[in-house]
Amino acid sequence: MRTFLIAASAAAVAFSTPTAAQDVAAPSGVYKLDRNHASVSFSVIHLNLAPYIGRFGAFDATIDFNAETPAASSVKATVAPGSIDTGYPTPEQTDFDAELAGSDWLDAQAHPQASFVSTSIRITGAGEADVVGDLTLNGVTLPATFATSLVGSADSHPLTKAPALGFVARAVISRSAFGVAPLPQFVGDEVEIVFRGEFQKATTEG
Repeated sequence: MRTFLIAASAAAVAFSTPTAAQDVAAPSGVYKLDRNHASVSFSVIHLNLAPYIGRFGAFDATIDFNAETPAASSVKATVAPGSIDTGYPTPEQTDFDAELAGSDWLDAQAHPQASFVSTSIRITGAGEADVVGDLTLNGVTLPATFATSLVGSADSHPLTKAPALGFVARAVISRSAFGVAPLPQFVGDEVEIVFRGEFQKATTEG
């Protein structure tokens, strides 16, 4: 029932970039996350029975997108571990989110920000790429790979008229490798981080 990270997350985050110029309607540029249409979630096996799922409420991401050479794009993402939200049904009895954000688990007070910074992008198919980078969580930095899918793109968002991109990105990490290792008899070591979100081209870049 507990372990989660990112990055991101994930978070975290997370996450991005398509495959070939002809696949993408959006032009090159810096794209900012649309926080109203994005999420960072995690899942971990509990008691070898089923995935336990939660999410993070505070996160951000930026893509420096190269439409001509998508593999030359880059991604930066941050997640606040203290924003963990498990939807625990009886918080008046057990503040489970506070427990997970505490020193035994994510230690959000000592490490208030997790981050992901891409180092390379490998195109794996039409609209598919592995985004490789450094994931920092709980004060530990390790390589992580987000398998990323371009969901859609537009040269003009229907509402804002700005160019837009949308992605789903997934990574699996070892919680113990990041020093988040309590209760191995109850909680699996592998944690899946999933980012889903829309980005819009920044009006000013820099």
